[in-house]
Amino acid sequence: MKTYTEVAEAVLRIGAERLARNKRRRKRLFAAGGALCIAALAAAFLLPHINYRQENKIWAQSFAQYPELPTQYESAVVYEFNPDDKRLMSGASDYVIAAHIAETAGTAYDKHDTPYTVYLAQNLRNIKGSLTTQTPVEIRIYGGVTRDKSRIVCLLPLPAQGADYVLYLTCAGDGNLYINKTYALYGMENGNVEEALANASHPMHALLLECVEACENEDTAFAPKVKNVSRYDTEFTEETTE
Repeated sequence: MKTYTEVAEAVLRIGAERLARNKRRRKRLFAAGGALCIAALAAAFLLPHINYRQENKIWAQSFAQYPELPTQYESAVVYEFNPDDKRLMSGASDYVIAAHIAETAGTAYDKHDTPYTVYLAQNLRNIKGSLTTQTPVEIRIYGGVTRDKSRIVCLLPLPAQGADYVLYLTCAGDGNLYINKTYALYGMENGNVEEALANASHPMHALLLECVEACENEDTAFAPKVKNVSRYDTEFTEETTE
């Protein structure tokens, strides 16, 4: 399975080869146009290449004890809606938080031996809902080391220990919090979300503001039919689980 870096490099190489063939075939030089094409290729592929390289490097640290295991990317999950529509994703989630992934706490398996990586996340700010900010919150996401320790399976690169994210979470019937969607928060100083929201020049200001406003104006077209309350909710009582 090719990595994002290898895919980006392959696209750049194919683009360069096509440009060279066109140049030989037409026997004309378009210096200005060629420079423009190269700039466009760099903008389209180099920046994602850098971001994926950074994210994959951090992500790999979460599985440092399994350096020899291959990673198997499963078929993409099919949503009933565009998962990048933050208003719909907010409506489909029970909680939205800005959080710091403090620890990779292991792998849980369901009755079919499906792996779920378990994290302890420090809630930096509630965007939707009222999860505690006083103690780490246990969250899970599909993917991780298989029970027989033969490979790592996932849909996308899993959240990285030590990194910050906006997390869209659903509280399932088993009482656990599962990740629906993540947005990486780069360049956060000591997890100061309020500072990033208040400072328009902060690199994460626009993303955080968009997430907050989307929650305030969420679209509940795909909201869960059953509302489960997490044990980490500040309003949790035994009655809320009945």
